[in-house]
Amino acid sequence: MLRIFPTRLRRNNLSTATFLRLYFSDAGGDDTNKATFYPRLYLSFLQKLDSLAAESPTPLDPDGRINSTLLNRAYDEASREFINETKQELSHLLSLEYEDKKEQANSDQDMVTKFINAFAGLSTHSNMKRLSKNYKQRQNFSEKSVRESLLRMKAIRMFENRPGYAVGGELASYIRWDSS
Repeated sequence: MLRIFPTRLRRNNLSTATFLRLYFSDAGGDDTNKATFYPRLYLSFLQKLDSLAAESPTPLDPDGRINSTLLNRAYDEASREFINETKQELSHLLSLEYEDKKEQANSDQDMVTKFINAFAGLSTHSNMKRLSKNYKQRQNFSEKSVRESLLRMKAIRMFENRPGYAVGGELASYIRWDSS
């Protein structure tokens, strides 16, 4: 791929090797040798890149490599699709409940979106008890349903038990799992 992709992606002046190593994994800047990669995201990226290049009047840059803009667009589309698919899968997996039953009228998809958005800004030293309380304060989910949902996410390896490493990749990067 490094032979056909540009050396750097112009949008963020990022080396293509770094882009390929970090953007398709949960490494989040940690040791990429221990990272989990997302083959579904990678496949979608390549399929979208193929479609975009076929439709583009200038798929190659002046150096004869794939246009950097196409790589960025393909990644943006593939990652958005990956997140949406994962949210849909989570809406069937998780059983979120609000403390206030009046709010329960939200769709499962809406609750999953709120659940995922509540990860924003949480510190990297979060443990399950703290996460459950944070969710109750931020989104009014019951602590029990948050705990059960986090355990289900961990069971499908969305969270990994790797003390000292960021986990959760695309959905929940920068939260460390501590089951205490």
